[in-house]
Amino acid sequence: MQVPEKQPDEKRSPEVLHIYADEDHVHMQKPKKERGKQNQIVPLVTVSEGIEKVSERRNRTIRPMHFVDEEFNGKQLWESVEGYIAKAYDTETLKHTYVHGGGEKWIEKGLNAFKRTKHIIDGYHYQKELDRICKRFSKRNVRTVITTAITNDDKHKVDHFLHTLMEARRKKMWRQRKVLEHIC
Repeated sequence: MQVPEKQPDEKRSPEVLHIYADEDHVHMQKPKKERGKQNQIVPLVTVSEGIEKVSERRNRTIRPMHFVDEEFNGKQLWESVEGYIAKAYDTETLKHTYVHGGGEKWIEKGLNAFKRTKHIIDGYHYQKELDRICKRFSKRNVRTVITTAITNDDKHKVDHFLHTLMEARRKKMWRQRKVLEHIC
């Protein structure tokens, strides 16, 4: 008895796709593994048509498709993702493709073949970087200024504020260097 082949579904036509890319640290259980090489970073990618609200504090991804790089080959992973998108979606109707991630090189290289692809830092990595800046400039109201500017979609204000902080840091280091020169 022959099983009939499944007919391909019609291509979907959303205007926006969201790709969530991250990695997980997985404990490896290989025989004869090297000492100290117990964990492996495994790239993970999820393609979605966005999110929908389930309840007040919970969202769900719309039509998620998950990809795991078992070969630890980022290029091959992105080729699989691109192949899936080409088969499942009418890419001519896509207005934007957003790649959410932490800015790692393998994520930045993803989906370069698609038009209108924009890489966006995800919420976790955004908070991590914001915490670093806040610690470095603890006497400034960094979190409030940056968060307010981002909420108001004022990229210029964020850029100007960060430039001002860096310039102040540079001047302080210059003064400290001059003081040390007089001691030596």
